[in-house]
Amino acid sequence: NAFGKKKVEEPEKNLLPGSNRPNDFGNIQDRQQSWLDVQSEKTATDLYSRSMYYDSDRITAYNDFRAMDQSPEISVALDIMADECVTRSDRAEILTIYSEDARIKKILKTLFYSKLDVNYNLWFWIRELLKYGDNFLKLELDHKAGITDIIQMPTAEIHKEIGFDGNPKSVRYKWDINGMYFEDFQMAHFSLISDGSKLPYGRSVLDPARKIWKQLQLAEDAM
Repeated sequence: NAFGKKKVEEPEKNLLPGSNRPNDFGNIQDRQQSWLDVQSEKTATDLYSRSMYYDSDRITAYNDFRAMDQSPEISVALDIMADECVTRSDRAEILTIYSEDARIKKILKTLFYSKLDVNYNLWFWIRELLKYGDNFLKLELDHKAGITDIIQMPTAEIHKEIGFDGNPKSVRYKWDINGMYFEDFQMAHFSLISDGSKLPYGRSVLDPARKIWKQLQLAEDAM
């Protein structure tokens, strides 16, 4: 240069330390992320396919549970279990709300007792859950008032779709009869999870007796 000093060359930033090879660590990360994204998309597709595949067997099971409920012994058993689930406390409450914040306690009490009327509805919701292993309740929403009401949906007509858009966490519900779709926040899905092979649905308390009940029906028909 003008002062006669030797110019010191800076090392190339894209070279790996101790070598002349380009540092492609960033490219490796990009390729790994792309591979993970593909796996996530395939997982979502598989979950969606499984939910569609199991749905036919689920509807068949629901029909059996509906027929089993016509048997007096089974019907009474479901009634007794539902009664046990809504046993009142020493305060004569089905649902007791605990909170140190008086405002939160007041809001929840208004929601459960005034809007949702759990004193009357909870027994029916629980019996439906015990009978089918699933229960779908549509939430009536208002952007100011929040949840204003809740509607019991026909369990056998609601289909839960997971990973429908390539995201394993995406959930929506389809009402098969009229083709209506509901977002995840519009539907409350209660399920009895005791068998992973039936996910994303639950398992009825009647399911273990389903085979024996069918054998009994065949024996009675043969008499």
